Amino acid sequence: TPVAVTITLFDNAAIDALLQDPAAREQAIETCLEVMAVHGADGVNIDFEFVPGSSRDAFVTFMADLKLAVMDAQPNGGDGHVTLAGPAVDWTEGYDYDALLAVTDGIMVMGYGYHYGGGDPGPNAPLFGGGIWGPYSVAWTIDDYLSHGGDSYRDRIFFGLPWYGRRWPVANTAVPGTSLGTGKAVWFDVALSEAAQYGATYDVDSHTPYYHKESDGVLWQVWYDDVASFGEKLAYIDDQGLGGIGLWALGYEGDEAGYWAAIAEQFTASIVAPPDEVEFPDAGATSPTSDVVSEEVDSTGPEEPEVGPE
Repeated sequence: TPVAVTITLFDNAAIDALLQDPAAREQAIETCLEVMAVHGADGVNIDFEFVPGSSRDAFVTFMADLKLAVMDAQPNGGDGHVTLAGPAVDWTEGYDYDALLAVTDGIMVMGYGYHYGGGDPGPNAPLFGGGIWGPYSVAWTIDDYLSHGGDSYRDRIFFGLPWYGRRWPVANTAVPGTSLGTGKAVWFDVALSEAAQYGATYDVDSHTPYYHKESDGVLWQVWYDDVASFGEKLAYIDDQGLGGIGLWALGYEGDEAGYWAAIAEQFTASIVAPPDEVEFPDAGATSPTSDVVSEEVDSTGPEEPEVGPE
């Protein structure tokens, strides 16, 4: 299994200063190679949130130079592995999708945070927009990437899905609701348990379940994905011919095996070769079906904008 280290930078001014300075870019690339060497990693994932529009071209230059450096550093002349995290909505216009896809091995789209902690309640990763919601959704984001040159690089687009939902304090059960405070993340295993207790409702516009619960005198509106709605997103991503999925984050599913079963059901048949085409490993190696899922895992959470996609 290839392993990539993730390098993060979430400060806009710092990102701009780094990318605009050729010497700083070179030093950053050297640091990436050093970190890869320390951990014996096969590649690197760059998670810069959010890249300013003023650094749009410089970011492409940085990623192209990084890819070449990682390739040169491979002991056996391999291609290395260089990817980056991409936003669900490019608010800053700092991501040249087609150019970035052309010079790297792909973009891991952070397809979550469509309704964030500082805004009003709503689905964290709606499959579709419209209806009572705005236009932004998983489907909208995929269309946005493909329409900006990504169609030629569908197999380099990895769509990251959340394994967490979010709860907001509300005055009543109205949907859409109005938040009375900051929304808090809820892991899927907790959400499933609470939904079974309080009863969930399926929102037909976003294709997402939600429920209400009262705790210590506070009414909470909770949005999450059950196995069925998560599976809907997997099917849509697969139908779009993308390179695979990402998950934020491993462990947030707890002991709920249904999410992994949905991944296996959706992707195994299209990835595992017919028996007569499988090259079996040497004796004692792991099963040839142990890596049947094309999966790129994002290693950081979403950096939420001050104003959400409403």
